[in-house]
Amino acid sequence: MRSRKEQCPPLLTPEEVKTRLKQEGMTLKQWAELNDFRYQAVSQVLRGVNRATFGDGHRIAKALGLK
Repeated sequence: MRSRKEQCPPLLTPEEVKTRLKQEGMTLKQWAELNDFRYQAVSQVLRGVNRATFGDGHRIAKALGLK
């Protein structure tokens, strides 16, 4: 039996998230709207202003693959 850590996909860095979105031809604002988040909140999570430990910030980080 594998541990939970082995089953989880690898976490991404903010730079990797930005690169992935760019490769998909999607802006941060478009991603935020598609996922029902405020653009400003998504930007704050990626810039590290919001530590994403709980609430919307945490949900955003999980959706982006940061947590």
